[in-house]
Amino acid sequence: MQIPPLSATSQLTYKAPPGSPAVAAGPADAYVGPAPVAAPSSEGSKKTGLRVAAGLALGLVGLGMLGCAPPLGAAPPPAVTCVSQHYQATGDFTVEIIPEGVHRVDVMRGTHTVTEKAPDGSDVTRTVDNDYHPVGVYLGDGLFYDLNENLVLVSDRIENGPYVPAEASRINIDPPGWSNSTDVSRSGSSWTVDPPGWSNSTSLDQDGCRISIDPAGWSNGTSVTRDAQGRTVIDRTGWANEIVLTRSADQVQVDPSGIGNTVTIRLSEGRTEVDPPGFGNTTVVTHGPGQSRVDPEGWANETSIVRDGNVIRVRPSGVFAQETTITLGQGQIQVDPPGFSNETTIRY
Repeated sequence: MQIPPLSATSQLTYKAPPGSPAVAAGPADAYVGPAPVAAPSSEGSKKTGLRVAAGLALGLVGLGMLGCAPPLGAAPPPAVTCVSQHYQATGDFTVEIIPEGVHRVDVMRGTHTVTEKAPDGSDVTRTVDNDYHPVGVYLGDGLFYDLNENLVLVSDRIENGPYVPAEASRINIDPPGWSNSTDVSRSGSSWTVDPPGWSNSTSLDQDGCRISIDPAGWSNGTSVTRDAQGRTVIDRTGWANEIVLTRSADQVQVDPSGIGNTVTIRLSEGRTEVDPPGFGNTTVVTHGPGQSRVDPEGWANETSIVRDGNVIRVRPSGVFAQETTITLGQGQIQVDPPGFSNETTIRY
């Protein structure tokens, strides 16, 4: 399956789930210079005096330069990390790859419009969900904002680290089919996502606590920023398109533009609740070492995610439901959903 580009008419809508601290400068290094030059006992020539004055001036300049330069062998300043009162891990604000087979709970689902022909030949426009994308920005607390503008909660990520190691610099996402793989490359704090086709790559650049997402085209970028208080702003192109995430001790308020559409994510030990607007539509996620369980409103519709060694098993409820397995191997991840010949391999 080819990862589709985002439609120009896409927008974010809510969809309910189914059923560094500053481093203090050290003391200045003391400079030990040569002994002072004694003044000549006789008057001397003007040239000699000029030479002495020039030497003293150069010596003073040298002292200034040495005073400003860092001591030899000093370590570079620490890298900026987006650590605040409620985000203690440096990996809580970074570009990540989360395999598509890993279960997601929609918080804010991206959508786009499609136009189809009705039986009478007229055009019919409808709104459909964006596909999930494996590349995006991890925001901590299991929250993930992907390149197709989906903000989701990944229950398995709450208790576990990233799926692809942070130091990986070249990743290949190979879904079923031919000539449809996506390459992801990293150089320093910049990533390039290159899907099949021409001139359609997306770049992601991190500058401290700001990640810029720049897809192909003009004036269609997104910025994700986090301030010292842990407030995160996802700012898309256009007007009134922001999503603001405000973190407190026991919850995250997800507030898109508009009125009455705030989603509250309640956090407690071993339990996370996704509570969208309205009544009777809260999704409860329980999680612990090696397993999590996603329970939306309704009956017999929960999903369990179990880790068995290096294998993750995603098991929907139902007598005839089939599981998806994600195998975390050395240098690759194998995603095997129900069916035949439809595996996705992520190599790094």
